[in-house]
Amino acid sequence: MRPVAVSVLLLVLCASGHSKHFVDDYCWRDFVGIIPSDAFKAGVDKSGNPLYIGQVLFDEKLINGKIFTDSDYVYFNWFFREHSKNKNGKIFCTNQPQKFEWIKTSHNKVLSLMNRKTLVPGGFEEYTTYIGRVLLRSENAVGKVVVTKDECLGLFTTSEGRSLTYNDFEILTYNPSINDTALCETGIDIRFSGTEPKV
Repeated sequence: MRPVAVSVLLLVLCASGHSKHFVDDYCWRDFVGIIPSDAFKAGVDKSGNPLYIGQVLFDEKLINGKIFTDSDYVYFNWFFREHSKNKNGKIFCTNQPQKFEWIKTSHNKVLSLMNRKTLVPGGFEEYTTYIGRVLLRSENAVGKVVVTKDECLGLFTTSEGRSLTYNDFEILTYNPSINDTALCETGIDIRFSGTEPKV
């Protein structure tokens, strides 16, 4: 896939079916090992440090994954293996974090959830992928939720070099109707809201 095609694809993913605010309220910044001040905190690692949402161009696919505070790599799941890459990476950023909410769901409820909520696209493989997370031993494992036209295949993530797939997880949603002039003053609870699922 040519760089121009990828850029057009990113623009389509951000703009299709959503108001202008959807594009303005977040962006994917180039990631070169420095965490921007407006990077969206997607959870915490085992040490309690923030985790962030990353995206890479890999094998002509846009794949979302996770970024650790002290790393310049994006870690992601591809073909049931953990990969890491420190080139062609992006980091999910917003100055309106109060417009984003983690919703607890399961693979068999995601298609109906899409009718009620705006899911945040994280990449594109054969289908659009969305951003999800699951709690693993006090760490939020951030990964991709793969949704075909007929079904959700679940959350694909990694932990300590292993590829993991979950049917129960949280998925990132966006609400454009929340006042965009009042930044969140109380902070966002970035910890996982549910209990740890079984592998």
